[in-house]
Amino acid sequence: MPSLASVTKAAGVALLALLPALLWADDYAARVENVEVLNVDDGYELNAHIVYVLSPTAKAAIYKGVPLSWKLLVKVQREGLLWNRTLYQQQLPFVIQHQALLNQYMVKNLSDDRVEMFASLKLALAYMGSIRLPLMGLRRSDGHDYRLAIKIQFDREFLPVPLRPESYFDSQWDLSSDWFIWHLQK
Repeated sequence: MPSLASVTKAAGVALLALLPALLWADDYAARVENVEVLNVDDGYELNAHIVYVLSPTAKAAIYKGVPLSWKLLVKVQREGLLWNRTLYQQQLPFVIQHQALLNQYMVKNLSDDRVEMFASLKLALAYMGSIRLPLMGLRRSDGHDYRLAIKIQFDREFLPVPLRPESYFDSQWDLSSDWFIWHLQK
């Protein structure tokens, strides 16, 4: 019969062997790769490149015709001494869905109901990732420092009801990005 010390040692070795696998997590999420804020017509325009990395579960859902939705959240804040004041806030919701009869991918901008069709999932995600957005109400000449925050938020509530509970507990549905902060100088 093995002793307690040998069992503990064997469990410790097994845990050390599994540690890299436990620490390494699949990086399935949207990522803000590049942000450029241009000074145009005495104001600002946001150009951003977002990469959507879908998990196998999300890809399988799309291939089966399940619509997936993300919201692009944009905030512009004026930096203050004690707290920041939000000057501009916008949500741009997008939906992507596979159209089986056409064998194409539909991307719909829910803000203006504009629809684009693509031959591949890769092209549809690239289209969703190309952002050009005028930042209303900001003027370069006012002498303040601004903070731009961008986040891509996966909308679990847009999923069909049977998938929603699973999406909250399965890490393959963690498809949102972190906040990306960009400082605009005077």
